[in-house]
Amino acid sequence: MQQILSLLSALFILSSAAWSAEVSLKPIQSIENLGDGVSDWGGYTDWEYLKLSSNGKYLAVRSLLSSGGIRSIFVWNTNTWKMEQQLESQLAGNDIFSEMEFSPTSDEIATSGGGFREGNSISVGTAVFDLKSGNKKFIIKKHQSNAYELPVWSPSGKDLIVAECPGHVCTAYIYKLTVDGFKEIYKVENLSGNGLEFSPTGNKAYLTRTDGTWVIWDVAKEIASEVKMDIDGVISFLKDKNGISNEMIVVSTEKNQVRVYREDSMSLLYSLNIDKTARVSASLDTKGQSYVFIRTDEPVANSKQSKLVTLQVLDLQTGKKVNAFKVTVELDGTRIMSQSLKNTSYYVVAQEKRSVLEVWNYIQGKKVAELEYGSSTSAKQIFSWDQPAEQPGLLAVIVKYSSSNSRERLGKILIWNLNQLKNF
Repeated sequence: MQQILSLLSALFILSSAAWSAEVSLKPIQSIENLGDGVSDWGGYTDWEYLKLSSNGKYLAVRSLLSSGGIRSIFVWNTNTWKMEQQLESQLAGNDIFSEMEFSPTSDEIATSGGGFREGNSISVGTAVFDLKSGNKKFIIKKHQSNAYELPVWSPSGKDLIVAECPGHVCTAYIYKLTVDGFKEIYKVENLSGNGLEFSPTGNKAYLTRTDGTWVIWDVAKEIASEVKMDIDGVISFLKDKNGISNEMIVVSTEKNQVRVYREDSMSLLYSLNIDKTARVSASLDTKGQSYVFIRTDEPVANSKQSKLVTLQVLDLQTGKKVNAFKVTVELDGTRIMSQSLKNTSYYVVAQEKRSVLEVWNYIQGKKVAELEYGSSTSAKQIFSWDQPAEQPGLLAVIVKYSSSNSRERLGKILIWNLNQLKNF
């Protein structure tokens, strides 16, 4: 009997050790050979940017036509992995799709910077497409500029903020959905572009002027007020599992501070001093607990190809440090890509020199998985990644690389399901 217990104990220890080690997770789906000139893609060779709908049903990818400079948005249904729509701009050059965003219902997608045919003429503007039919529903603004910000939907999908930003100074337009389409109801100028957000309840919209003033739009009353806050913009509103949160995060690089306010009373909960070069983000874990992430990068001694990334993890409600850990990133260029995954306890860091994504449990400060996206013998770069709000754990990326026998730039899309790491 004692021998059996000893054997079971040994097996348990071995099993625990196996689960405690990091794992290599395979993608659940891949779309290969993008940009190789095959007829399926009609000459589209430069795959630049992707978005997943909130419910994870649709994947939209923006691509550039090799001849003529025209961009299209390709939309896949993730249930069947069939490409269902191609939304094509009618203009080449600078007047092309710039940004795109799914509606909260995942039934529509708003695009900015596309050229759209109206009768015998072509207008540049922002359009809303119906994803079931691919039909263009509304052209809601004919822009004069080719510099655009991401369209911002209200939680109800009945309001939309569109901003154009020539010279880094923005003008924003707020639209309301009516029976005849989207109607412009408010315009505000001299915005920084760093803060264009609806609150989680959708009752208010917050827009940040270049002088740090908040313009607060009351959605129901359709009136605006201004508050001098000396900030650069709203970084994030956090929703709990019921879709409601009172906390908002703002950042002031002039004073090198992160500030957290209550959205209902505009009262300051606390502020933290940060390094001028620090990057700030926020996320919720699987239990609805909210966290602030402060990332700083510094050189590694005697290495021009490495940076030491330090991530501080703070409790959003109290500002107290929960954890901090360091990751050495081997650079294959000049940028460092990292982000927390919404509604999980994971933080992802790209190691482009090794062609892997490292997955860290930011509560434990431990690397738990590596996601390999290509062999280390060919140059590969992650250009865009995204995850759906309602499907935590899904991660989609665009990888671009050079062909082994030509200078042609190829690409592929990979999707992982990090819910397979539930043991961590």
